[in-house]
Amino acid sequence: MLRTLNPSQAIAVEIIGRGGTITEAARASEMHRVTVSKWANHHPEFKAEVNRIRADACQETSQSYRDLTLAAVSLIAEHVSNGDVESAFKWMKIHPPNLLTEQYVGPRQAEDVIEMTRKSLPSELEVMNDRMSGISTQDAETHLIKRLMLEGP
Repeated sequence: MLRTLNPSQAIAVEIIGRGGTITEAARASEMHRVTVSKWANHHPEFKAEVNRIRADACQETSQSYRDLTLAAVSLIAEHVSNGDVESAFKWMKIHPPNLLTEQYVGPRQAEDVIEMTRKSLPSELEVMNDRMSGISTQDAETHLIKRLMLEGP
């Protein structure tokens, strides 16, 4: 359950990944806003898919920006070769080189989201394992899934 998306989650993830709000995603997926918010904050595959969509969009935008920049640089080089130094300075002022770097958007696989969450703070599974000594991680995960399903809006 934590590594796949149901049809409602797939609709919501697409909207959020493309920059939509939780409310817009909830409306489109016909789910309660609180439910979509829980998915966005706690469901590993949901978070990973949002990150993949954002990374793809960022990559497409970065590629378009690089193509435009290369064309502009070629044009500026031509102007500079013809003695127009002002064009080069204007371009560099508007588009400093640090804008060419890509932006980090987070893990793109559910397993990586899970691992990052485990590393950041004691996960609910670890806390449950500590509280219920002798229970396996698999049993704790099953318990967590049941709890998430029962905590609807």
